Amino acid sequence: MKSNKNPPHDVLCGERLRKLRDKHGLTQAELAEKISRLPNSPFPNCSSQHLGYLERGDRPISSKYAITFSKLFGVRLEYIQGEDEFETIEDIRKYEEDNRAEILTKSLIYEENKKFALKNILTAYDLTFDFDINNIDVELPKTDDDVSKLFSENNARYEAEIYNTPNAYSLKNRNGEELASCTYAEYIDLVEELHDFIWYKINRIIKKHNPDYFIKEE
Repeated sequence: MKSNKNPPHDVLCGERLRKLRDKHGLTQAELAEKISRLPNSPFPNCSSQHLGYLERGDRPISSKYAITFSKLFGVRLEYIQGEDEFETIEDIRKYEEDNRAEILTKSLIYEENKKFALKNILTAYDLTFDFDINNIDVELPKTDDDVSKLFSENNARYEAEIYNTPNAYSLKNRNGEELASCTYAEYIDLVEELHDFIWYKINRIIKKHNPDYFIKEE
């Protein structure tokens, strides 16, 4: 069997297009005619030959074609463009419902990794950020039910009590003397900015040796 040498992303998008066409019981010629006859169609002369190019990954699916396929087949634009594996919003909701504990765990690990990077940099300057848990009056999520509450009715309470608590974090020197304090929201902003900067610098270094390579953070 001849291997497909086209860009993997174009092949993925083309395969999804073919599966959607088959799912709706259309031939390439029928789909081309359907697209051509759409009101104010951006492709009044769409051909089965061109659809064949797209399905094989010979040519990338343009934004206009992706929008057209999304509307015709009732699927998310991101799915057509190969950005994720969820055809519909309902698929995303079902995934989040079935995997909410795992999603939260990954989110917490991701956040802790960013905070660890910040801690290492501060340590180099003999500084620390101390979190005063006594200023926060909330229960951390422990069970699936707690996780559900975190993503629903408790959101407002978490934001008010955690993110906006004055003096939740204290910046101290090696002698434990407080140099400044901030809210949790301000601390998270610092963590996010630092994390983005680290990834930017890493990619700058790599691109010097591999111009076509790019690291996408997980």
